Amino acid sequence: MDENKSDWFTICGEKNILLEKNDNNFYKITFSIQSSSDSDTVLNVLKNGQLFELLSALNPDVIDNINVSERNNIHDVFMIFKNNNEDDENAEKIINVCFSLKYKFKENVCIISSKNCQSDDNYDNLIYPAKYNGKKEFLHVSKIKLKAVEKNNKTLICLIFKIESKKSSNILNMYIGLYFKKIFYRFKQYFE
Repeated sequence: MDENKSDWFTICGEKNILLEKNDNNFYKITFSIQSSSDSDTVLNVLKNGQLFELLSALNPDVIDNINVSERNNIHDVFMIFKNNNEDDENAEKIINVCFSLKYKFKENVCIISSKNCQSDDNYDNLIYPAKYNGKKEFLHVSKIKLKAVEKNNKTLICLIFKIESKKSSNILNMYIGLYFKKIFYRFKQYFE
């Protein structure tokens, strides 16, 4: 990823979670979690494959649905966010994003990163589960990397992502960045 080749600009730094953006349209969310329990740690949740299940359970007002399918150790993630702007009749009611991930674990580190950066056309050919009446349009999060490092009951987390889609806009990308920040704030609260 070439996400570090330009300066980062702060979008939002509230609640001890920093959301930044750079000139290359990468978004970065950084925060730390002080775990209160030895058994229910961030790395345990990641190792057990419960990340998206937990994010969905913690954010029912933000996330409509997350569907994860696995093929050859690659996890295809389809995420539908709820749009809270009910007053604007012309606004899209739902934002959809999708990405493919590969997990890598070391002793106290987990790195989840995008795999097989595919074009919008390839993602258009994937069939979303029938629960939502067939295929939906998804914005492709083409590059994503979540790194979690755990030491002395403290986990440092950095999430970097970029949306490369003909269907996205700067405002829509900003919404997605703010949605990710909000869902990870609740994730942080869960462990603290």
